[in-house]
Amino acid sequence: MRFSLARRRGRLVVALGLTVIAACGGSDNGPSPAPLVLTLPPAIEGHYSTCQTCADPVAVIVNFSVTVSDANGPGGTIVALEMRVMDTSRGTEVARNTRPNGEVGLSPSALPAGGQVTIDAGIGFPPPPPRDALLVVATARLTDGRSASASAPLTIAN
Repeated sequence: MRFSLARRRGRLVVALGLTVIAACGGSDNGPSPAPLVLTLPPAIEGHYSTCQTCADPVAVIVNFSVTVSDANGPGGTIVALEMRVMDTSRGTEVARNTRPNGEVGLSPSALPAGGQVTIDAGIGFPPPPPRDALLVVATARLTDGRSASASAPLTIAN
């Protein structure tokens, strides 16, 4: 079986072209989006609250604002905002509250490209033992898989 020189050259060009494409990565994935930044107040204060009809008549209520920034990114939709209270003296989680987007009340394009959004957040839990150190941890997740967390010390006012 004999091949012409032109045919061999054509096959060589195709093979070289496929090699170059493979060597260049061949992936259409662009650069990954910029990281998110989540900001909480430097210190968060909770307050005791009483409830006559609740299983626990006294609770600690904490309200604060969370700012999600995407300074150099494409923005997007926040899927959920999760708040946790950690008892760092005992190494335990005291409470967890996850608010899905619909509950947070954000529009489909809640986090504008290159911008930020501030969300009111809160959590309630039974009073911890006196003098235990508490920490609030907030995490925001976007539909594109990016997330950011931040924490701040929590004090309880009498």
